[in-house]
Amino acid sequence: MSTPIAIGQPVNRVDGRHKVTGSAHYSADFLLDNMAYAVVVGARVPSGRDHEHQQFRGAGSQGRTRDPHS
Repeated sequence: MSTPIAIGQPVNRVDGRHKVTGSAHYSADFLLDNMAYAVVVGARVPSGRDHEHQQFRGAGSQGRTRDPHS
């Protein structure tokens, strides 16, 4: 089976009209009760090692969520 070649070919942007008119819906547009948020934290030291770390489990496991403002 051959792989279709898409480079340099026109692509149908089915979401384009909604994005440019502002009518597109994104996950950030929805608020749910007890919603948890995540933040990606990058390393401050390149090639550093984490000798002391805390394990954090999401709300669906035996762990608990942490208030980011505390």
